[in-house]
Amino acid sequence: MFNKRSPARFTRPGFTLFELLITIVLIVGALFPILSFINSTLVTSGGTESETVALNLARAKMEEIKSVAFNLITSEAKGAIPGKPKYQREVMVSLPLPSLKDIKVYIYWTPSGGDEEYISFESYVSNF
Repeated sequence: MFNKRSPARFTRPGFTLFELLITIVLIVGALFPILSFINSTLVTSGGTESETVALNLARAKMEEIKSVAFNLITSEAKGAIPGKPKYQREVMVSLPLPSLKDIKVYIYWTPSGGDEEYISFESYVSNF
């Protein structure tokens, strides 16, 4: 009669090469979306950081402008910001009324591989 026991070569503990390959494929398949998500998150956070720095530079310039005398507030051409080579600043001043100045501060930057972006900050200063 037939012996119902398996041959000895099939009873050893461990994994076959096929099982290992399937496991590797499943792990790589699971890690790919996670790594893609991490990459997109890092790119997004870099853009947010640039916007935050630009906004803080605009606020700082606005506070500097507000601390000088009304008649000394003037426009500035677009130019580099000392200590921040990635950014440029422009100040535009208009007089909607004789004793009121509309001040707009623009901060420009270019993200890596992208088009120039800007953020603006606007305020009014009066001479009362």
